[in-house]
Amino acid sequence: MSAALASKPLSKGGQLFFSSLVASTFGLGVWQSQRYFEKEELMRKRKQELSNPPVPLPPYTVCAKSELRGDASPIHHFEIGYYPPLQKSELKENNRVKLTGAYRCSDTILIGPRGPPPGSLDKSGPNAAMAGKGGMSTSPQGYYLITPLRRLDGKGTVLVNRGWLPMSMRDRTDIICKDDKGIVDVTGVLASMEQPRRFSPDSRSSMTTNRRRYPGVTPKFKTLLWMDRVAIEEETHTMGLYPPLITQTEDNTKENNVLEFPIVPSSDAVGQPKVTSATHAGYAATWFGLSGFGFIMTRKLLLRGR
Repeated sequence: MSAALASKPLSKGGQLFFSSLVASTFGLGVWQSQRYFEKEELMRKRKQELSNPPVPLPPYTVCAKSELRGDASPIHHFEIGYYPPLQKSELKENNRVKLTGAYRCSDTILIGPRGPPPGSLDKSGPNAAMAGKGGMSTSPQGYYLITPLRRLDGKGTVLVNRGWLPMSMRDRTDIICKDDKGIVDVTGVLASMEQPRRFSPDSRSSMTTNRRRYPGVTPKFKTLLWMDRVAIEEETHTMGLYPPLITQTEDNTKENNVLEFPIVPSSDAVGQPKVTSATHAGYAATWFGLSGFGFIMTRKLLLRGR
């Protein structure tokens, strides 16, 4: 009986099932191959944009219209046009800019907990204890500082991501407010806020949890889980100004292996995609391999009994 089953040809339903598996895995391989080339082109453009010298931020620059969220705040139903006259800027995300102004550090918002900028902590030396050591260990957790900066020329307000602090320093006003009373020069990269996904938690949920856990204790600085533009504008008193986000770069250097906080990322570390082109290549190879294996097995089944 087993010999009869072994020689029995594959049914029409079986042929359709196994053929669809081969076709679907091959299609996934093609899709990942397309994503690979798209990511390579994206990285090429990003590298080219970041290699350009920083340019002065145009007056009254505002965030991209795609960042406005009418679902979360009535004021974000309005068209961009708060500043008269508003000139359309040719700058876009990943363009390097520079400007001068004064921080309003009392309105700083902490975003996190999150890991440090890529490559910012040493794998050996005095700072090795703060760096992730691979394996099952994780990177240290901390917060990014978002602080409003009023331009020196009076032509607008921007939000600056000033860098990363470990969790142990979240209440260190001597570090967070060290540039509060002076004029600063900022060089950075234009960035965008994060958009909520379907199952994203409320950006303010960490503040709610802390109030319940520590009743009567008021933290020195408010904390958000993710970069929610509406919440950040409300907490930094910039609602309706549509301030652009600038990730500060190149202001911090390591001298004698001593880190200066907050840790500012290098330009090449800003805007790195979470999924690299190498990952897409690996996925494509996996799907094509499965498709090839499935094709061989399906062919054997189709030829069975002939």
